[in-house]
Amino acid sequence: MTYRPALDGLRAIAVVSVMLFHLDRELLPGGITGVDIFFVISGYLITSIVIRDFDKERFSFARFYQRRISRISPLFFLVSITIFAVTAMLYQDYDFALVGSSLAAAAVSLANMQFVFLPGEFEELPFVHYWSLSIEEQYYLIFPLILFLADRYRGSRKSLSIFLSIAALLSFIACIVLTEVDSEWAFFLLPTRAWELLAGCILAVLPFSSKGDNGSSISNKRIDALLASAGLVVIIASQFMIHDDTGFPGWIVAFPVFGTVLVIGRPQESRTGVTERLLSHPVAVVIGKASYSLYLWHWPVYAIVDYALITMPYASLLILKIVLTVTLSVASYNWVEKPVRSSLNRPERQRLSYLLFTAGTVVMLVTGYWARSTYSVNASLGSTRKAEVAFNEHNLAPQRLLAGDSNESMDGVGRNEIARARPVNRHVPGVSDHDSLPDSKLDKE
Repeated sequence: MTYRPALDGLRAIAVVSVMLFHLDRELLPGGITGVDIFFVISGYLITSIVIRDFDKERFSFARFYQRRISRISPLFFLVSITIFAVTAMLYQDYDFALVGSSLAAAAVSLANMQFVFLPGEFEELPFVHYWSLSIEEQYYLIFPLILFLADRYRGSRKSLSIFLSIAALLSFIACIVLTEVDSEWAFFLLPTRAWELLAGCILAVLPFSSKGDNGSSISNKRIDALLASAGLVVIIASQFMIHDDTGFPGWIVAFPVFGTVLVIGRPQESRTGVTERLLSHPVAVVIGKASYSLYLWHWPVYAIVDYALITMPYASLLILKIVLTVTLSVASYNWVEKPVRSSLNRPERQRLSYLLFTAGTVVMLVTGYWARSTYSVNASLGSTRKAEVAFNEHNLAPQRLLAGDSNESMDGVGRNEIARARPVNRHVPGVSDHDSLPDSKLDKE
């Protein structure tokens, strides 16, 4: 497929809207829908590439995942390790432990699942935005196989588009239903988000062409351009009219998704339209090209600045966040993302790309697990709620129970040190005997 600048312009809208939403929700109440725009674009572009490889009979799973690794991993690892190092210096024990568990979850593309099960607020966690990356990677572990089997057994594009449409419809229904039951699950889970990626996939699979069998045009350029303009209007309107606390994601997400579908539409017929020209503006294209860097850096910068400089005036915080985000993004895009991606994407460096990916994943897992196990008391949420505590009836030393939520766990590690210095038996609900503190005076942690 040929390069289409307007898609980078669309990425620019997506990333700027997300950044403004996270900067201050009142600036752009529906800015979170920028993630939905990203999902549609991703589904469209990656499916288009896979279909092209099928048509040229050169598709390879190894090559497909090499592209993903070279595109995603270098900056992903850089930002992740930077976040870990900075929070190690600034965060309190309990918060740093959560950073560690988030790092480990992100390493294996399960960040979204962690936030499903993590209770309470986690605004201070700098890895929260990784949930969307995890959803994409989970999706692309499955989707290429579906396309491969469809091509292998000579399924027609029309049949494939019908199958994908049914899957998208089921996912959309699941999103609506689960939003009513538990909006957080609907927000973070792949089955309730897959329809957005599938919307882009269907666009790439549908047998569109600009000419009919007799050579006549089968599309009216004016109509296509009008539809693209309508799609852009819907996207922008969604930024202001949708609120993430009113039944989100749910059916309301259909608006930005449908708007994105209309904009992507049929590029052969709409490239001369006003929407295409607007989205192809050089400024929009530059922002769109750096959108991955901007997305990865913006949230950890916001979270860490708020955490470390909470007493700073509001206006100063906003300026600092924007300056740091843009500076880090420009630097990493030009010095890391572009050159390393170009290098690792070469066919002859396939083994190297997989080796570096494996090494980076292992490092993130090990360091994340170390931080989680070192800087947090390890009681299970379910056991804490049930207050399952086993006291040693024969031990006359004072008993101390650590229970409750993060307010009590915040100082858990420090209080363990105090307990070691005194003859105090300290208990954490639900921790088994093999999780005991090393001090013999503590029969249970």
